[in-house]
Amino acid sequence: MVGVVLIWNILLVKLLAYERILVKIKRSATGLYYCSAVAFILFAVLLITYK
Repeated sequence: MVGVVLIWNILLVKLLAYERILVKIKRSATGLYYCSAVAFILFAVLLITYK
């Protein structure tokens, strides 16, 4: 699991070094915020309901 996270972080840092990728991320930032909020709420509900 640590290896997967390490590879993901290295890949993400390399992608963020490209200006084209940053422009795409900034353009879709609102959608990403909503997506992460929904995922967080879903995860919180699952944690609360499955004690």
